[in-house]
Amino acid sequence: MQRVEKKLFGSVNGKEIHLFRLTNANGMVAEIMEFGGRIRALCLPDGKGGLDNMSVGHDSLEPYSERFNPWLGALLGRTASRIAGARFTLDGKVHNLSASGPAGSSMHGGFTGFDCRIWSGEADSDPSGATLKLSYLSPDGEEGYPGSVNVTVTYRLDDDNRFHMNWAAATDAPTIIDMSSHVYLNLNGFRKRDIMNECLRVNASRYLEKDASGTPTGNFIPVEGSPFDLRAPKRMETLSQGAVYNPIMALDGEAGVLREVAEASIPELGRSCTLYSTARALQVYNAWNMESFYSSRNLQSPFGAAPGLALEPQNYPNAINIPSLPSPILRPGETYDARQYFQFTW
Repeated sequence: MQRVEKKLFGSVNGKEIHLFRLTNANGMVAEIMEFGGRIRALCLPDGKGGLDNMSVGHDSLEPYSERFNPWLGALLGRTASRIAGARFTLDGKVHNLSASGPAGSSMHGGFTGFDCRIWSGEADSDPSGATLKLSYLSPDGEEGYPGSVNVTVTYRLDDDNRFHMNWAAATDAPTIIDMSSHVYLNLNGFRKRDIMNECLRVNASRYLEKDASGTPTGNFIPVEGSPFDLRAPKRMETLSQGAVYNPIMALDGEAGVLREVAEASIPELGRSCTLYSTARALQVYNAWNMESFYSSRNLQSPFGAAPGLALEPQNYPNAINIPSLPSPILRPGETYDARQYFQFTW
């Protein structure tokens, strides 16, 4: 069995982009590209000799690189989610970021965040799995962030059907960093139907209050009696009610410790995906308004409503502007570390 394959996927601005295919002993497949560290495919055997791709995306590079797309399968950074006012103060100096998000916020790292950068990939395998390491040097001032930051993201698909993502970063000047991944997963296989038949459970007793722009205020609200009580599995159809469903959950347990935080499942298909993470928070997004991302830009959407479920582990968003929240500051000599994996069953 060939665990690792590498092929030329296309080019962006004259630079070659490679696609890496990782395969485990059970027939599960992951495909990741150097453009944005995007997960093009996460496939399970369909029981009929084929594969169901759970990761919402495209077959070719062009739709990712040359047209708008809503962070499909992408790495998010330097910071995931929103920073209010697209600015923050660090050691007495104000830093202005790209105002790429709603209400003048900075969102998912800016107009050209890690999702649109070209990473350098190296892949290897061993008797129990396949590994891909992506590296990128984010220069001082990129999208307004201070400091030059060396970033690595390590993907691994093992024979226990776990898909790992580990982030590491070091900086030469004080900065902020809080990375995540924006893979949209659909346990049906995203080409077959929407996610309304999936059940979701999240180990969170509280969620984050958001202001009118969708940015966290720093207040925590108990989930008891709210639409965001996901401590027992609930169907996405019930949660969505024909609208966007996107709470930011304050995860139970100790941040920095790899622990079970969420599970998506389709009991009637016998498929599930359990998320383990070191993060403090989890952004849940049902992608109900996927079509409007395109139509608002006079583009035809290649996807219908709710094609996939995004589970985005991260620090508390906008924490740099809320002194009561744990700081996302990274200083020289320190190492940023974040880990997660999806455990699949079928």
